[in-house]
Amino acid sequence: MQLPKSLQNLTDSFASLPGIGPKTAQRLAFYMFRIPKDDILRFSDALKDRVRY
Repeated sequence: MQLPKSLQNLTDSFASLPGIGPKTAQRLAFYMFRIPKDDILRFSDALKDRVRY
């Protein structure tokens, strides 16, 4: 199944994490596309805050 580019990019990002295989990465990506935008923004802010350290 061919995924949209944005979903594939997110899946690939999750799959690059230790202990996350391709199926789990895809599940996480699909989950992230379903949750409210505010939750996504909070998640991305947490990641950006981590990068600043």
